[in-house]
Amino acid sequence: MMRISPRRKPLGLRPLVLLLVLGAAAVAQGQSESRQVAALGKIIPGEGVVNVAAPAGETGQAIVAEVSVTPGQTVKKGDPLAVLTTKPLLEAAVFAAQKSAAAAQADAAAAQAGIEVAQKQVAVFDHQLQSLDARVSAAQKEASAAQMGVDQAQKAIARAEAEYQAAVARLQGEIDEHTRLIKEWDPGTKDRVQIQSQQRILALEIKKLGSTKAAQDNELKSAYNTAQAQADAAAAQVDVVASERQSILDQKAIAEVQLAQVQAQADAAAAQAAAAQEQVRQAQARLATGTVFSPLNGVVVSVNAWPGTAVELGGVASVADTTEMFVEAEVYVDDVSKVKAGQAATVSGQPLGKELTGKVDRVGVQVAANAVFSRDPTAFADQRVVKVRIKLDDPAAVRSLIGAQVTVKIKP
Repeated sequence: MMRISPRRKPLGLRPLVLLLVLGAAAVAQGQSESRQVAALGKIIPGEGVVNVAAPAGETGQAIVAEVSVTPGQTVKKGDPLAVLTTKPLLEAAVFAAQKSAAAAQADAAAAQAGIEVAQKQVAVFDHQLQSLDARVSAAQKEASAAQMGVDQAQKAIARAEAEYQAAVARLQGEIDEHTRLIKEWDPGTKDRVQIQSQQRILALEIKKLGSTKAAQDNELKSAYNTAQAQADAAAAQVDVVASERQSILDQKAIAEVQLAQVQAQADAAAAQAAAAQEQVRQAQARLATGTVFSPLNGVVVSVNAWPGTAVELGGVASVADTTEMFVEAEVYVDDVSKVKAGQAATVSGQPLGKELTGKVDRVGVQVAANAVFSRDPTAFADQRVVKVRIKLDDPAAVRSLIGAQVTVKIKP
């Protein structure tokens, strides 16, 4: 009996479609990967690693006395990294300069005090002169008033003399007139006696005027002498006060000369104090060369010198700002045209432990020989490359891996 095999159920189109989709995806992935630019690179901080050299000094090569930091230590700008053997000598120089500056400052202060004393002395003389000027003015007024008294006394004497002479002349004129009448008229005895009697009366009047005049002269002369004495005394007082004023003027002139001398001494002392202070500033500036300070905020990458050793080209220590971290990739010159700023990139490598992401930050413009070499001994070492910098999205993941070699893939 013939056995009839059962008919197989047709598979349909679904498996075929699935195979086509998977194949297309594989092809697309292969094409995408083929368009990626791969390169070797190394991890660097944002501004690179700074080898901190010793400050320029005056004693030749710098020798380290003490190292103040350790690798991995966080430092701020201005933190000490190391102390040099020159620091004690520089500190002694600062101390000596400060001591000299203190002495110069004390001299300047003393000179300034001398100025104040001299100025006060000049001010005293000025005050005395003001008082003497008032006294001279008052004495001159008194002398002027006394002289007016003398002038008035002289005028009174002259006026009295003129009045006396006028009265005598008038009376004498009458007597002379009577004498003329007697001569010309030749009067009788009775009239002659009467005229002569009148002449005698007039003569008595003249004599009386003379007596009165003598008494008046004595009074006027006494008043004149008194006024003259007062004028002489007032003039003498003017001379006394003027002489005293001149003496104060002379003393003030001497005080002003002394003030000028003290001022010159104070200026010289102030200049010396300023020069000494400048010496302190310079000594302090030189003292700063006895310590090596960090030039930036960052992390100590390595310590390159130790106590007793000279500071070489590598500096005392290497410091880096790890706020932003980058990969410096070496892209083959044939591939660099495919790389543009802003392109996404992945970074991988044994030290990382995981794949990191980033973006192309900058594409170099110089072609040079590669500095990062493949671990494959058969790889061609002398390659012409352009440096491309990739900024990492997670800088914290690589802050302790500065200089580590990684592989970069830049996506189109």
